[in-house]
Amino acid sequence: MKQTQRYSVISVTKDYEDQLSQLQYVESIKKDKLLRFTTTNVATTLKELAGYGVDFNDIEITKSSLLETIFNDYKEGEHA
Repeated sequence: MKQTQRYSVISVTKDYEDQLSQLQYVESIKKDKLLRFTTTNVATTLKELAGYGVDFNDIEITKSSLLETIFNDYKEGEHA
């Protein structure tokens, strides 16, 4: 496993849940107050989201390494 591999975490409102299952480069989807998913190809994912009519004002993008993502998911699970 590459610990230095970079992922972008994209968050959108739950209004777009049906469209997310059709995206090519989505690694995982986490359902919370927002739908959060990881991707290694932000440009293509944004083009696909635009094609589905997703409002870019409803999108938040953050970058993190795979190790950071796993650690943050683990910490969130402790507080659930």
